[in-house]
Amino acid sequence: MHGGEGHDTSAGRPAVGADALAEAARGTRGTRMKATPLLIPLALACAVLACTRAAAQECTETESRTGLGALSGARIFSVAVQTQAPADLPGAARVLGRLHVRTRESTVRRRLLFAAGDTVDSLAVAESLRRLRQLRYLDDVRISARRCAGAGGVDLVVATRDTWSTQPRVSVRGGGAGVGVQERNLMGTGNEVGARLEMRNQRMGVGVTLAAPFIAGSNLSGTLGVATFRDGRDVAARLGTAERSVFDRRTAELRLRRSVLATPDRGRSFLRENAAFLGGVRVRASEAGVTLLLAGAEVEHTRLASGFGDTLVGPANVRRSYAALDFGIARRTARWDTVTWLLRPGVLVDVPHGLESEILVGPGVDVASRRAVVHVDGWAGRVWLPGRSTLLSADAWTSGYLGNERIDAANARGLLTAVRRAGTGRWTATLGGELLVNPDPDVRGLATPDVTRTLFPRELRLARRIAVASLERTMPVAALNRAWGLDAGLFSAGSLRWEAAGDGRERLGTLVLGTTLQLVPARRARGILRLDAGYPASISGGLSRRPYLVFSVSPLPSDHRHRDGAN
Repeated sequence: MHGGEGHDTSAGRPAVGADALAEAARGTRGTRMKATPLLIPLALACAVLACTRAAAQECTETESRTGLGALSGARIFSVAVQTQAPADLPGAARVLGRLHVRTRESTVRRRLLFAAGDTVDSLAVAESLRRLRQLRYLDDVRISARRCAGAGGVDLVVATRDTWSTQPRVSVRGGGAGVGVQERNLMGTGNEVGARLEMRNQRMGVGVTLAAPFIAGSNLSGTLGVATFRDGRDVAARLGTAERSVFDRRTAELRLRRSVLATPDRGRSFLRENAAFLGGVRVRASEAGVTLLLAGAEVEHTRLASGFGDTLVGPANVRRSYAALDFGIARRTARWDTVTWLLRPGVLVDVPHGLESEILVGPGVDVASRRAVVHVDGWAGRVWLPGRSTLLSADAWTSGYLGNERIDAANARGLLTAVRRAGTGRWTATLGGELLVNPDPDVRGLATPDVTRTLFPRELRLARRIAVASLERTMPVAALNRAWGLDAGLFSAGSLRWEAAGDGRERLGTLVLGTTLQLVPARRARGILRLDAGYPASISGGLSRRPYLVFSVSPLPSDHRHRDGAN
């Protein structure tokens, strides 16, 4: 179902009827007739006042969750912001509601692209509502417009309702998993703080994250993440301009990363240090989207040595000291639609229209190898809505270092996804593939989603090439709360691996049949949490036939659509 414009929710009516006006003009019988010379002017004044009040009250109100296209061009007299607390928790947990700090009005107003004195711009209104819907601490966002006859303008009210912003957080990726708690709306400001336990490449550690969309009320945003392990530490920081719209004229960001791992008893030692600055300037804009030219610089210092018994499909040792100037181009869409069947029934999901991409090329010098190197990092993707019940998406990524007839630390992958509404549930089909060329020794997992990976022994999960495909049918089972619902279904999935790590066999493959339970968000989230139970109907390459359970996260069609270096 496609999102529509607002609808008329009320209509004004005259405050004083025509009969009352006539009676006031005629006067009354008896002794009142003697005062006719005085009553006539008074009656006329009352009639004028009543007509003025009637005209002033001939107003209409329009309310929408997606836009105000019907009011485009109208003058905005005022913009009010109303924030609401989340619904009360049941039973004794209701006392926790007193601890909730409601989202501040300024937190919402800062994200609006319109203000009093402007005219209604349908694109700006729709973009503002979409960006507010993306905030995971808001449960609902609506806008209403009041327009009175003869006034020549509108009064706008943006109303939001909070959700419980302190929630558990679970993340699963190819190289690890984490579980913790995160506060996404600290003191109603939209700032985030979180803590987690993290397992990464068989390493257990603890981590904290901080994020501020507008640092101290400025136009700067920042994030900081630190994870400490027994054998090392990861630190990542970002500082950049706060993106308020795809139509921003300029963007800039600075990224700093440092990762250290040392296990002398196993002979393993990893060190990665990277700093990159990237700026963008808008060179073309239309209602369909914008084009930006990108330029910046980056430096990298990498020393990687694999450990005893590590399974690899690339070199065992890597030394890279790289500096380069970066140039690129980005295309961002300004057209979005909404569907209400992709997640939970009735839940709005924003879907981009048109081709989007970001490609960065960095010619530079690797001091360690004394050779010229070009760093390439790019992504391109598109989403289609060929019908009211079908969604298609296609994405491709590539990255790596090219120089002197050699390619290092390279990755190329693609993913096709088709989703179709089926009654109260949905059909989902995926087809993906990935190619690794001389990956660094700290690469432990493939980035392509693969629900069959648990069937393979740990040393065979990484391969130079992989192809995956899946088909599933799911349907809603229960609404657990306002934030999550439970779906269940059946799936079939297969995968092929060529030149797997630590194995001399040319090809490994499997075809799996199974059932799935999925925690599906009722608003924007990192993806769908799923627990799959499968049994291999067909295997090759000497793999054992055994049932399995796997926990994973399936990204939403609009998430994870960016180049690898922007993670």
